[in-house]
Amino acid sequence: MKKKIFGGAIVTLIVLSISCMFIRNVQKDKAEKEYDLQRLYNMQNTAFGISRDSYSESIHYHGSDELDISRLEICLYVFSKAKPNNALGVKDIQEYLSCEYDDEGNLRIYSQPEDIALYIRWFCEGGSEDVLDFTSKINSYLENNGYKCDYTELSLEDLQEILTLVSE
Repeated sequence: MKKKIFGGAIVTLIVLSISCMFIRNVQKDKAEKEYDLQRLYNMQNTAFGISRDSYSESIHYHGSDELDISRLEICLYVFSKAKPNNALGVKDIQEYLSCEYDDEGNLRIYSQPEDIALYIRWFCEGGSEDVLDFTSKINSYLENNGYKCDYTELSLEDLQEILTLVSE
């Protein structure tokens, strides 16, 4: 009788141990997937200039209505100089950010168009420094040519014209 109880207790302990390990692995996998998703959103939002002020805001989906179009225009201009075979434009980014999910219900961040994925990688792997340098050149150009503002106060048309002047 004692052997049956002891054997039952051992079997119960083994089953509980295996169950705990399984639950722990499932929770770990879920946490890793959540971390990876947050990392992807942080990279994307940083590259697009969304939620730069707060990390907690940058790890979630944000739509195209939160884009700083002038800043993005500069970023894409610098990107086009670094990667001349890529014709990524603001409208492409706006279209991509228009929905969080694709037609099949999958997060779009997992199936980014190739040109957008290339831009995000470029920006996060040093392109942001090129953008900062170019932005300084723009503001210096504006100051040296009598403008009483920085690029953020220009119309999009004026900014696009100045981009070509600064890069010459």
